[in-house]
Amino acid sequence: MIDDLIRLLFRLDLSAASRTQIKRDILLGGQSEDYYWTNAWNQFVTNPGDMANTTTVRNRTRDLIKYLMNLAEYQLA
Repeated sequence: MIDDLIRLLFRLDLSAASRTQIKRDILLGGQSEDYYWTNAWNQFVTNPGDMANTTTVRNRTRDLIKYLMNLAEYQLA
């Protein structure tokens, strides 16, 4: 998801370290294991009526897009 958004929003690529940091800080909420986001996303896709999980996915997705749009790389696009 991060790679797709970067490709759509930026002309310049972000380093692997930046992508990892963004993933850990925003999508994983500071956790180090990817399964947190994977489980939340899969639950959202299969059961969008689960409001607690839907809120988590929407908020983290919103925060990710806002963060990317505040980066200097976005301003150069």
